[in-house]
Amino acid sequence: MRILEVQGITVRFSGLVAVAGVDFHIDRGEVVGLIGPNGAGKTTLFNLISGAITPSSGTTVFKGEDITRLKPSEICRRGIARTFQLVKLFSDMTVLENVMLSCLFRKPRVTKEEAAKESLELLDFVGLNGMESLPARELPIGGQKRLEVARALATHPELLLLDEVMAGLNPAEVSEAIESIKQIREKGITIMLVEHVMQAIMDVSDRVIVLHNGEKLAEGMPCDITTNETVISVYLGGTISC
Repeated sequence: MRILEVQGITVRFSGLVAVAGVDFHIDRGEVVGLIGPNGAGKTTLFNLISGAITPSSGTTVFKGEDITRLKPSEICRRGIARTFQLVKLFSDMTVLENVMLSCLFRKPRVTKEEAAKESLELLDFVGLNGMESLPARELPIGGQKRLEVARALATHPELLLLDEVMAGLNPAEVSEAIESIKQIREKGITIMLVEHVMQAIMDVSDRVIVLHNGEKLAEGMPCDITTNETVISVYLGGTISC
């Protein structure tokens, strides 16, 4: 069953076409990888889905509803949450307070005690237990990325957009991030992720979509993508085991 369907999505910035006529869908429960060279339009596509950018043309349908021109807050309340390529936290607030804000956004009538309890559970889930009283800015980059994931999960998403959550992480942290994605999926959350760590993409994705110059270059199973000569030429530079 399709949870998201994007049809002909296009956006132009002062004559520059950043995303051009992209079509794809995501089935409920899938993990879909989104890859491509820098500047291919991956984050712009996330911005279009999440409402940060309004498309020039095309539609985004989530659970059968056209959300193309809704505000980001309205889209989030309908069940789409995201992280950011460049971490966006309330740096002077504590780790706990960052997650509590998402809980309170999702359900304004929840008590602070209830929000705190759920937030602590989410921090434990992403491996930040014991750090709840730290200012968010004091977390290392890996911790900040985990905090963004916890904050997104606090909105109870049905679709989670992860934008380079493994960038800047060491190999051990990458392995932990891969396991975290698998655990999120086990919670019944559908995932789309942008990532340059190819082995991670191949490990967790059911399907992979490749963007190049704002257009969909290829789509298929991970093993099909890693042997696609055009994808190898414009992005991978060589074959990758899958």
